[in-house]
Amino acid sequence: MFKRFWPFVFILFVWVFLFLPFFTKGLLPIPADIITGLYYPWLDYKWGYTVGVPVKNPLLSDVPSLLYPWRSFAIDQLKSFNLPLWNPYYFAGMPLLANFQSAVFSYVNIFFLFFSKPIAWSLGVICSPLLSLIAMYVFLRYKKLSQISSLFGSVVFSLSGFEVAWLEYNVHGHTALFLPLLLLVIDKIFEDKSKKWLFLLPILVAFQIFTGYIPIIIYTYLICFFYILRFHFLPQLRERKILWKRFVLLLIFWMWGLALASLQLFPGYELTVNSIRSIDPIVAASNASYLPLKNLITFIAPDFFGNPATGNYFGKAFYDNFYLFVGTGTLILIFYSLFFLKKEKNIQFWWLVFIFSLILIFKNPTGVFLEKILMLSGGVAARALFITDLSLAMLAGLGMERFLSVKEKERKKIIIPIVFLAIIFVLTVGASFKIGDPINRLVAQRNLVIPFILFVLTSFVLMGSCIIRLTGINLVKLAGTLCVFLVSVQLLYSAKKYLPFSKRELLFPITPVIEFLLKKQQEEKEPFRVEISDVVPQNFLMSYGLETISGYDALLPKQTGEFLSVLEIGKIPEKISRVHLIKNYDSSLFPLLNVKYILAKKVDEKGFFSPTGKPPSIFLSPRFKLVFEDKTVQVYEDSKFLPRAFWVYEEDSGNDKEDKKNKIEWLKNEPGKITLFTKSNKPGFIFISNNFYPGWKAFINNNEETKIYKANYSFWEIAMPEGENSLTFLYMPDSFKIGLFISLVALAFEAYILFLIIFKKLLCL
Repeated sequence: MFKRFWPFVFILFVWVFLFLPFFTKGLLPIPADIITGLYYPWLDYKWGYTVGVPVKNPLLSDVPSLLYPWRSFAIDQLKSFNLPLWNPYYFAGMPLLANFQSAVFSYVNIFFLFFSKPIAWSLGVICSPLLSLIAMYVFLRYKKLSQISSLFGSVVFSLSGFEVAWLEYNVHGHTALFLPLLLLVIDKIFEDKSKKWLFLLPILVAFQIFTGYIPIIIYTYLICFFYILRFHFLPQLRERKILWKRFVLLLIFWMWGLALASLQLFPGYELTVNSIRSIDPIVAASNASYLPLKNLITFIAPDFFGNPATGNYFGKAFYDNFYLFVGTGTLILIFYSLFFLKKEKNIQFWWLVFIFSLILIFKNPTGVFLEKILMLSGGVAARALFITDLSLAMLAGLGMERFLSVKEKERKKIIIPIVFLAIIFVLTVGASFKIGDPINRLVAQRNLVIPFILFVLTSFVLMGSCIIRLTGINLVKLAGTLCVFLVSVQLLYSAKKYLPFSKRELLFPITPVIEFLLKKQQEEKEPFRVEISDVVPQNFLMSYGLETISGYDALLPKQTGEFLSVLEIGKIPEKISRVHLIKNYDSSLFPLLNVKYILAKKVDEKGFFSPTGKPPSIFLSPRFKLVFEDKTVQVYEDSKFLPRAFWVYEEDSGNDKEDKKNKIEWLKNEPGKITLFTKSNKPGFIFISNNFYPGWKAFINNNEETKIYKANYSFWEIAMPEGENSLTFLYMPDSFKIGLFISLVALAFEAYILFLIIFKKLLCL
């Protein structure tokens, strides 16, 4: 029994060890230390630490600023039986469900039904590598690889640099694990006469889309297409027995999966085409898109250029975008697979996939062209490292399988890749001496030590099995098992070095400043916005239900980005950033934003933020009134702010007393529904400083739909009659309604077919 299931025991051991802080100390795989350890107003407090909260890896800031707040808010909406279609908390509002990475329908959201949000999120994070390990292992076993080889490939894939870099985002890893499952189902469809695999295919296709990361989905479809072409179409073509019915059914059922996911795809497409994604300069400006050629060194030493988790990274752009490590010992088996390139079609295929991935991740005319036709322009080309690491994991498993199964003479060829990699190590050490900065040089050289030790140990194990003879012991299998262990140790070490774990109480705790703003929100009858200045990072206040204009989102609607650019710099630039921090309070447009409170940090004489310092000079103006202060952070009220909604008339009546009797009362202010009571002694317009975006509809007195006009380039304006009326706004975009209809039809058809299959089986009993 153990002989059959020991790989799953090993998988469980690897998984538990990776998340040991969660299981033994209750720490969460969420970088909450970034919130309390880097930014005010939380930084004014120690949160149980002597000198403040230590921050392990600041590179994961997208988790607290985007991914966790999105999912948390979406879950709150779902639990309130509301569709999480709209997010009002930054940029004056924008779509939520339409943003793929909000992952509203991800299968891991099932945890939120039974656990608190921090625990549910954490369970989603930790189940990703476990499912990935199992999925890859099962696929490799189906490809007739041994237990050792299958385990080796699954460990390499699931703990590879790409998987670890994006693990705590709770999106990328879940999307990636569907590729081996889809490849398995494709094989089953062509090789198994049972039709059940056809009905599993659309479920997998839809579930992968719901997990939320479109670039990986596009790469998945590419690999699946190449896989079908190489392993199913071309062999049938050579035999002149093409089973067209299977290919047609495969296409139909794949499209069926897309139909099931239409309620996500249609709004997502609408938001993407209306966003600044294609003109966002941030990725290009930071040189974060394409893998630098020198980063090939990190194949053997992932931290040659340092690591953000240890605070010594000196490489180009961002570590996470270029994290491609698969284990030093792994490379020996990968290069060893080259000896079987002519004989083994699987090895041929995955080497071609690896080369294809290099075309995508390095800047070259072909790669740029492929980015455009694959609709990946504006993204990070290095995300194709997903393909790189997958192909290397497959080659590692295939290389291990050849090593375990070939004759002794062929096995001894393992010395060649070992010598080759030893030379690479020597050259890398030599390259380290050319690093000018002595501190960086020391970092590079120290981070070569562990990879070199693991390389030597793996080499010794592999060569030893070719030389040493012991009666009654299969040294080759023992060597393979030891290789799996050594590579697992190295990849786990690298992962645990990079990944942060935090105390639960560090996840968006309340401070006096936050408490003051929340109290004001409850007391005041009309909604208002808060501007964060350079105090709080964009989007952080979303988790508290506080609205801002400043924000950060790669899918910022283009129209909103243009308006904010005019407000900030006075013109619409050719490139519009996904990041906006509003500071131009003197702009004539600023009062329209409904910003009532502005945060500020006090600065001492030396330029440091300090509780004993003074506020920025702009707040010395009588326009700004200090209404709250806690240590370093102050809250100012802007006397020029305008209400969220106000009356506008074509002509001034000249009767101020009469006009002041006109009013707007907020009856309901929910994310996707707003209801106002209006009163006016004459017809006029109501201006509302909410983001003008397709899908919003307005109704007067609950039945008469009226047009929403675009005001001041980016906001709402409604023509209203005189007298007392109700005005209701609903966000229900046609893109979602069409997608929902298609999804429901596809789901009903799937349920009907499954019912027929089950009913037929029952009749046969």
